[in-house]
Amino acid sequence: METELNLVIAHKLEAKPLIALFDMRQISRDPAIYEGSKLRLIVSGQGQHWAQEAVNFLAQQNQAQTIQAWMNIGIAGHQTLDLGRPLLANKIINRSSGEAVYPAPLLAIKQVGELHTVDEPELNYPQNVAYDMEAFGFFQAATAHTNLELVQSLKIISDNLAHSADRITPDKVLQLFQTNTDLINSLVADLQSLRARMIETQLDTPEFARFSEQVHLTATQRVQVQRLCQRYYAFGIQQRLSELLTPNTLGTLNGRELVRRLRLPLLEQE
Repeated sequence: METELNLVIAHKLEAKPLIALFDMRQISRDPAIYEGSKLRLIVSGQGQHWAQEAVNFLAQQNQAQTIQAWMNIGIAGHQTLDLGRPLLANKIINRSSGEAVYPAPLLAIKQVGELHTVDEPELNYPQNVAYDMEAFGFFQAATAHTNLELVQSLKIISDNLAHSADRITPDKVLQLFQTNTDLINSLVADLQSLRARMIETQLDTPEFARFSEQVHLTATQRVQVQRLCQRYYAFGIQQRLSELLTPNTLGTLNGRELVRRLRLPLLEQE
């Protein structure tokens, strides 16, 4: 069965309600992986490193090399947001390095906000943002394997200044997830639908066919060019591809230069 979407979850406690929600069965114990209808879930462990390892492990299992969507779901702290409030990250900052990444705001959810990934649990909430320990590493790893628009991180607020993290219990985590069941279902379905539209667009993209025919591409560059052409269509700027399709331009490009030139206009959209 083809996997359309991978769920990366830090803890078994967070994974348990999702396993039940999507009627998943365990297919591996080390690492713990569960499979449902066109979905896979991996329990990564806490921290950026383990989130990256989990993404890379699942990506290696994708023998068919089809585009897949990725979602990181978990609990997070926040300075002021109420417990149970969902938040889809539209900016993720690695607090130890200051680096920032920006997930594409393509899903139909209004509850978006900034998320800081920390190396140790944040108990003081110095800024009015969400805090977790996996999202930045997850995002960097997942976007290396698929399109930016297909990588999302959803957090459910579990603690804040008025309700400290030491008051989180297994029953409370289950309750937080159950409160957001409809939203999680909706976001998963939206991400699967977006993936399907992207695949359809990719298959019908004449620009990619032209590039493949006229520029020598390695296997890796071929995948990169496919994904980049797809992103032009996702952003509605596919007409800009024509700038690179003239015989004079194509005749001067090798695979590396083509990838670089394709990326430049997309930076304006991010």
